[in-house]
Amino acid sequence: MANGIFDVSGALLTLSMFLKELKRRRVYRVAALYLVVGWAVAGAADYLLNLAEAPDVVSQVVAILVMTGFPLALVFAWAYDLTPDGVMRIPSTSTRRAGKADEAGPEREVDTARTTTALSPRTHQERDAPPPPSDKSIAVLAFDNMSGDHDQEYFSDGISEDLTSALSRFDWLFVVARNSAFTYKGTAVDLKRVGRELGVRYIVEGSVQRAGNRVRVNVQLIDAKSNRHLWAERFDREMEDVFELQDDIVARIAATLGPEITLAEIERTHGKRPETFNAWDHYLRATAAYHRMTKEDLETAISHLETAIEIEPEFANAYALLGTCYAHIGLNGWVRPARQAYEEARRLVEKAVRLAPSSSETNYALAFVLTQIGEAEQAVVVARRAIELNPNFAEAHAILGHALVFCGDLKGGLAACHQAERSSPRDSRGSLLYDTMGHAYFFLGDYQKAIEVSKRGIHQDPSLIGGLVTLACAYAQLGRDEEARHYVDELVRQIPRYSLRAMRKNPMFVAPELIDKLVESMRLAGLPD
Repeated sequence: MANGIFDVSGALLTLSMFLKELKRRRVYRVAALYLVVGWAVAGAADYLLNLAEAPDVVSQVVAILVMTGFPLALVFAWAYDLTPDGVMRIPSTSTRRAGKADEAGPEREVDTARTTTALSPRTHQERDAPPPPSDKSIAVLAFDNMSGDHDQEYFSDGISEDLTSALSRFDWLFVVARNSAFTYKGTAVDLKRVGRELGVRYIVEGSVQRAGNRVRVNVQLIDAKSNRHLWAERFDREMEDVFELQDDIVARIAATLGPEITLAEIERTHGKRPETFNAWDHYLRATAAYHRMTKEDLETAISHLETAIEIEPEFANAYALLGTCYAHIGLNGWVRPARQAYEEARRLVEKAVRLAPSSSETNYALAFVLTQIGEAEQAVVVARRAIELNPNFAEAHAILGHALVFCGDLKGGLAACHQAERSSPRDSRGSLLYDTMGHAYFFLGDYQKAIEVSKRGIHQDPSLIGGLVTLACAYAQLGRDEEARHYVDELVRQIPRYSLRAMRKNPMFVAPELIDKLVESMRLAGLPD
């Protein structure tokens, strides 16, 4: 039965790939254009020949020539493309077996769909020389089929192709087209050379092995410049629904690679002199400082982001992170009145979305700020938009969970958080997850679980206000007054004016019953009016 499924799905995949190849080579466009032009030429020829009273045989010859040219035009469109540099042969994307690599070397085509990002406008053109290397760039090589059955190769190729598409959803990351990456298929390659030829900093390679009804996928991320392994993972799965399995593995890999590349990029900036920083370097330094989440670190992050924006005035992700920093400043009471910080946060993230409306990161930032200013219902809409733009962006799932819990959808919020946790278990910004999950478990009455996950959040971020509130409330509900008072004291130490009145004024939660339980629990914990 499984073999039958593979046969059918393999045939469907082959047909799908052929149709995509027709589209990539612009065969459809050439066919439509030829029919229009051919019809016009035939009509004009017929009209002119009638005026000249030419024999009917001449009109018939013209019609035959027009019809004969149609298949020739399609063949030409399949093999060649007209570019600013002249007529260029289109590289083949057919599956190449070992030992049949193109002797002329890999083509240097880049994915022009990804050449304009939220970071800064860029244009790459296909040239004889390799494209200029970019640090935030990646290529996914064809995964090796280790099953010993060439009929299963469509599955390994499918994972590579889908992973290329999934990574292209990260708007800050340049992803080389599948056509270029697959020219190395079936050959032993020097990854440093591949990185130079494709103009990328990072390379993903892997293998797929099937044994009976089980499949094993190995994948690794490599810094092509230093030839250093940055991350590796193995996925073992039961082979039930082949497409569902492929989607699950690709989603897990893509969601993990985003944060891993960010961490590698942050580490790379440590070896650079500050006076040589470009906008991206300042953004990375700001990201690292933001994760530490102290007042001093947020001030450092703001300074880096403002410099990044001076260098690149339309750097949308810098505006987004800057707005998020201001929201945290307001949340922690590090500026008075806090309303000013929230207003600035909203202005910045809204500008980020205007600059890059199709960026999942800018939409995430807007959703985050909306949750902090009491507009959780609108935040749900924006968070879902971020997920539509990039289903593999774990933080988008986390902020959706945050907003749903604030709206009173506790189980829906937990489901979104668990999705984020599964997608990216090593994401360093997990404190938001534990903050949200702590709230949800508390309101569901599972106080012990609320304490457990909130402490995990506090471990990552000692200034996590939501985690401190949940711990104080949960211990108060359990009658453990001493522990409850400890966390109230910590809250007041961090935010001296924190009080029941302040909670009622800006509770963030939308559902009235949640607000009532929260305020009453904090009163039991000893928070003053």
